[in-house]
Amino acid sequence: MAIRMILESLLGDRFNVVCLENGEQALEWLQENRLPDCMILDLSMPGIDGFEVIRRMREDRSLAHVPVIVVSSKDSSADRIRCSKLGAHEYVVKPFRPAELEARIESLFRRVG
Repeated sequence: MAIRMILESLLGDRFNVVCLENGEQALEWLQENRLPDCMILDLSMPGIDGFEVIRRMREDRSLAHVPVIVVSSKDSSADRIRCSKLGAHEYVVKPFRPAELEARIESLFRRVG
């Protein structure tokens, strides 16, 4: 809950921020709404986890190009590698510095245009 409030506070003045409770809601929202410029995703969520959300996004032609930034408390190389192989663009470990997340988002937007 707290991470969503931080993200809304940090990014809400520059971006339209939509916070959802779990992976199922995220995938439903993606199917029903205009595609986002970027998705910030935690790996640990109720129901399907972030790994599965990324996998399903990459298998869906309409969602495959959406950039994904993972924000997670998981700090293992195996998790970072798995996310990279699934198609995540960035991996930020919690707790994070707000300036670091902003810099990663800006860098991502420069890369994916």
